[in-house]
Amino acid sequence: MDPSVTATLAQAAEKVMSDPGGNTEEQRAALRYCEAVMEKPDCVHYGLHFAMHANGYSAVVRYFGLQLLEHAVKFHWNNLTSDDKMFFKTQLVAQFMLHGVKPLPQEPSYIRQRASVVLAEICKREWPQRWTSLLDDLFVICNSGPVQVEMVLVFLRVLVEDVLNFDADMPSDRRSEIRAGLTECLPALLSFFSQVLMQNVPPYRALLQQQQ
Repeated sequence: MDPSVTATLAQAAEKVMSDPGGNTEEQRAALRYCEAVMEKPDCVHYGLHFAMHANGYSAVVRYFGLQLLEHAVKFHWNNLTSDDKMFFKTQLVAQFMLHGVKPLPQEPSYIRQRASVVLAEICKREWPQRWTSLLDDLFVICNSGPVQVEMVLVFLRVLVEDVLNFDADMPSDRRSEIRAGLTECLPALLSFFSQVLMQNVPPYRALLQQQQ
């Protein structure tokens, strides 16, 4: 990454995201700069860098980083090399979702949800054929804490909703492949849901009793 681009892009994203309805020349210039970077092949690296909470960016810049990632998946995925795709997937799951988010409830919900959407967009293009370890990887990172559990649950909800109803642009063959993959993984998913309930229902009940 170019350090000068990183600094300028962070400032531009702050201007655009802090006042999305603004119409000054400075804000229009910032928006043009953000849109230009979105079309560059290396926008994935900037997106991952901004999204990681340890890098010290504001919540709106971190959210912009996730928007960069979503844009790259939706519009540039087929132009990425196999190595770039593997880097993207590994960094999103093993780095951002595992180490790049704050604990609940410090992490804004819109960041958690957007990360889940980005993962679902990748999944719709890669799973199950080219990302066979995805669910196993996600089940493992859920042991790290509640924020990871929530992001995985939201990811699964978004994926199922898009496959069944919401993503009209998904090719029918991909829709069938993902449905078949979900059906095959159903026992593992049911076991995962059961484990999540067993781990979280008792603390929830204890919290309710404390509040009474």
